[in-house]
Amino acid sequence: MQRMHSITDQEAGPSVEPIFAMIKKKFGRVVNMFRYMANSPIAVQAFSSLSECCEKSSLGAGLRHKISLLVSQENNCTYCIAAHSQI
Repeated sequence: MQRMHSITDQEAGPSVEPIFAMIKKKFGRVVNMFRYMANSPIAVQAFSSLSECCEKSSLGAGLRHKISLLVSQENNCTYCIAAHSQI
């Protein structure tokens, strides 16, 4: 079974570098999910754009994180549950 590679800062191409910079500014580091997603620059750009749109919605940050936590629990995604619980 082939495994995905985690993209380092040095490996990030010009289309991914600004996204990594934004994530670092927001979280203090590049979260692993984004490093793996960066194997497809289009995927990491799309997810980043979706996240930005959600942040501009009328829902407050607390409610958005509660919804994300609930969805993570429903999907039984322990990685996401841990991430959203920490936030």
